Amino acid sequence: MRLHDLGSIAVISILAVLGCTKPEDPPQAVATENAGAESARGEREATEPPTQPPAQPPASVGRPGDAIAVTRGCALRRNGTVACWGNNEFGQLGQGHFDPLEGAVEVQGLRDAIAVEVGSINVCAVRRAGSVVCWGHAQGGMLGSGNELAHPGLVEVQQVAGATQIDAGDREFCAKTSKGTWCWGTIYDLVPDSPELVDSLHPLDFGPQRLPREDLASMRLRGSRSFARLEDGRVGVWDPSKPFEHLADVVDVFSPYKSYDNPECLLRTGGEVACKFGSSDSTQILTSLHGASSLSFGSNYGDVIGLLPDGSLVMVAADASEHVLGDARNIAALALEGGKIILAATRDGRVLEWSLTKSPGKFPPREVVLPDLDQGPRVATLGTGRIPSWCSIEMQVVSPTEIDSTAVDRYCAGLNIASDSPSCPKDGPWLNYDWSYMVSLVVPLGSDRFGQIAEFTPHHYGTEEALWIERVLVRSSNPVDLWVRLRQDNRDCFDDGEGGETCGMGTFGNVQLVVTGLAGGDLLRTEILVEAENLPRGMEIDEVSKRFPAARVEVTSAGVEVWACGGHAKLPLPALENPGEAADTDALPTEPAPVVVPVSADEAAAGAKRCNSGWSLFSAGDLAGATLEIDAALAVLERAADERGRRSLGACLYNRGRIAEQAGEVASARDFYQRSLAARPNDTVAARLATLGSP
Repeated sequence: MRLHDLGSIAVISILAVLGCTKPEDPPQAVATENAGAESARGEREATEPPTQPPAQPPASVGRPGDAIAVTRGCALRRNGTVACWGNNEFGQLGQGHFDPLEGAVEVQGLRDAIAVEVGSINVCAVRRAGSVVCWGHAQGGMLGSGNELAHPGLVEVQQVAGATQIDAGDREFCAKTSKGTWCWGTIYDLVPDSPELVDSLHPLDFGPQRLPREDLASMRLRGSRSFARLEDGRVGVWDPSKPFEHLADVVDVFSPYKSYDNPECLLRTGGEVACKFGSSDSTQILTSLHGASSLSFGSNYGDVIGLLPDGSLVMVAADASEHVLGDARNIAALALEGGKIILAATRDGRVLEWSLTKSPGKFPPREVVLPDLDQGPRVATLGTGRIPSWCSIEMQVVSPTEIDSTAVDRYCAGLNIASDSPSCPKDGPWLNYDWSYMVSLVVPLGSDRFGQIAEFTPHHYGTEEALWIERVLVRSSNPVDLWVRLRQDNRDCFDDGEGGETCGMGTFGNVQLVVTGLAGGDLLRTEILVEAENLPRGMEIDEVSKRFPAARVEVTSAGVEVWACGGHAKLPLPALENPGEAADTDALPTEPAPVVVPVSADEAAAGAKRCNSGWSLFSAGDLAGATLEIDAALAVLERAADERGRRSLGACLYNRGRIAEQAGEVASARDFYQRSLAARPNDTVAARLATLGSP
């Protein structure tokens, strides 16, 4: 969107939504400033690969549509609905789930949008009444919800009212309201030298902040080098901590969202397009784009695409060659971005895209087929085949312990979930993170009573598990149906507290937890574990959540049905487990336990370091040397009495089991894993043991 057109665009959108366009006029497509979700582009610099164009049935190019604004993966339609397509890993499609879907889908619950903007992995929209809603990823507070939990449904931005327009950067959003400009997300990138604003941000406050400048009319958010148009009409570089840098004779500024060595193109008053590329201070005048009303950029940021007055799209490549995009005509709006796909809207309301991985001058565009109105939510198809061997499932039935209802309020704030957020419904369930690095689950028991599963899942860094919660979805509260995704990182080592490290849990994967309510108030906890090392050749761990729907569990009279990793299984319902009950004394050994002289903390730390050395030898392929080192370490760690030493023992036993497994000694590996679990419970070790089967 042109900076000097931002205000008028909001008015045009409102008129279109209210049906005030003249009947004889075709619907005019208007480009928003920031086009599309990472649903169409992927988070290039992070872990997401570029998303390929959505698979759709052939469409007859030329059929009129109802798109009045286009973005990088979303389109605003005449009736106030929004259609999005592409990646849905963080709920960017607004369907209430994180499952992969093909084709464009209508965002659920949004029928009165007047403007849409998209960041790297989430989307925000202004509603007709002036409120702002967002959905998708919440890292850095990108949803303005007061927390960092991704949400696949609409979340209202706190404190923002009377909004007339919205602008987006990579991970930050700003809304212009009748009471100033409010921003949320990683806004410290926008104000790097403004301590009065940055210092006011509480570590757990991921809500919007009001900017100190009152005369902002519109913005183009680009991190530390953003641009703005003031209410007096001046266009320039915006940084509230510095004097406004006026750009003379400039009516608009175009640049991609990543601001390291990206180009910066100025659209001057007379129609001249002047660009700077990389770190060069020299300016290039792109004469073939003279008079362009909008610009976009290719995947290498050296290609510039311009929308010319005749409705055609022309690309000036980094090598100075020129290309007319195939079948580009009657284009009304060009989506500003930088990537492998160019998105545009036609004057009759259609949405087209070109792939820059092919010659843009030879290949025609493909039409993004918008969904039928009132289509309803789309749900991914559940698998019908067998659950693959690389996807392990563990189930247990637990009974929650009743807790004092007066302590319930804190169970949302523990994971940065605002108490009024949809992630924390009034009737539960809730998640609570405490300083013992465990997440507990609190569920309603009825009649204002609440129960708790004290050790729902670990959630911490710096240990061999390295698990943390990524997404939470409450499908139902009565009966309970809760879905949680955790990420398991390859933190091979953890600090032993004595200046050293203990290593050995070299795993990398993700975990899904599904909690299902049972008759009588018990809960079925199902854990689905996928580790990178178990995946078939050619499949990456990040592909799993993109390719397969979120795990589902249903309890029937015949047992339990599980859909996970693209497959389906029928399993028996396990018996109720009561971890807190006293052990069966009849099963305890009658012989007295041998007397063990404990080692000191220093000796245990030395043993942990030696175990670490052995793991390094194992990683280098020296099984014999690794065995000697780790066996010597175990001789010391077996006599550790403190909790830290027992954790080191557990990790070292796991290391020894890996060596035995590598050597083909399955029985020995099974024994080491069992001893590791006896030292301290660990889901990863248990899953590894399960792969070896019964003796």
